[in-house]
Amino acid sequence: MLSLSSLAVEKSGRVLGAFSALYFHHYDLHPLALFKHYRPLGVVSAAIYELDEAVERGAGLEECQCGLENIAAYIKASSGHIPAIYAHLTDAYSYYRFEINCVCGDQLYSLEDLKLALSWRSFDFRVLHLVLLQILGSTPDERLLAWFHVFEMLMEIQDDKLSEDEDRRKRTMNTFCLLSRLQLPVDVDLCAELRTQLAEAFSALDSKAQIACRNTEAIYKLLCKADSRHV
Repeated sequence: MLSLSSLAVEKSGRVLGAFSALYFHHYDLHPLALFKHYRPLGVVSAAIYELDEAVERGAGLEECQCGLENIAAYIKASSGHIPAIYAHLTDAYSYYRFEINCVCGDQLYSLEDLKLALSWRSFDFRVLHLVLLQILGSTPDERLLAWFHVFEMLMEIQDDKLSEDEDRRKRTMNTFCLLSRLQLPVDVDLCAELRTQLAEAFSALDSKAQIACRNTEAIYKLLCKADSRHV
């Protein structure tokens, strides 16, 4: 059973706002359509935020597993059975394990481990995307999902750049802090690697989807300008 705090509902609003602005237009939806579908999307987003906060407070893997199972049960009850959801929730568990062991703890990790954790990290957007598709009765376009996966990783890195000092102080998940702890002999430009992957994913899309993805990139730039942390 899901139990959500008012803080989780409040703080998850930023994710929902970005989600509706960046994803909805791909399905000819206005961002305000979020309110029509708020219950399943809002509950899932808040539940994931609640779990994120619990991990930062010291929750263990057993609590994470229980939380993810509750999220899966809620999605099934509210939106129906979505088989692909379970792969993303498995990613979520793997991500929390990395965060607990390597970010909050002192377990050693490699550059490849960090890249893998980054690929798991944006599972919240991927879960919300699949829930939206289920609500709309739309068949997922695997090529578009692949493009968004890379785009989401780039968004995470952008967020990390803005919160690096705070995350270093709090010892919370941050790509740049974790890179510095590796003490690599050469600089690693994860963004350059991801931009190459994004271009490859983009080339696989049809022309209509390409236009929509360019619009997503433009909207994201506007969101960044409106974000006070960018000032």
